[in-house]
Amino acid sequence: MARVKVDIIMPKEGKGLEAAKVRKHRAIVAAVDAGALIIRGAALKMILHGPKTGRVYVRDGIAHQASSPGEAPANDTGTLASSIQPDYAVDTTDRKETNVTARAEYAGFLEEGTSRMEKRPFMKRAFDENKDKIMAMIRKAFKS
Repeated sequence: MARVKVDIIMPKEGKGLEAAKVRKHRAIVAAVDAGALIIRGAALKMILHGPKTGRVYVRDGIAHQASSPGEAPANDTGTLASSIQPDYAVDTTDRKETNVTARAEYAGFLEEGTSRMEKRPFMKRAFDENKDKIMAMIRKAFKS
């Protein structure tokens, strides 16, 4: 499993919360959730459409080009790509946490590498390439 986590401490909500604070809370939640979708989309794009320069092999009569170390994994069966999903499980009054997880059992091996295979990062790279955009969305929501 490979996971990227966005965790925001929310403004405290009281019993007599004003409408403006409710709107701000909703805007922040929406920004964090939108950020999760951006990360997911970027990871999918890397896997499905990113350049691949690894070896070419044939399996069941179909040619497949693998990824080289440092490239995002190459798409083969679609299992890895379809396993990347946001998880909006934690949404309390003082915290908003969204995880984007690649649930394929081998996702972590690709992301981090092993003693026999170099990294094929895709989740952390998807976050790193989009964190400024996501943080700008969250900052804008805090200012709303």
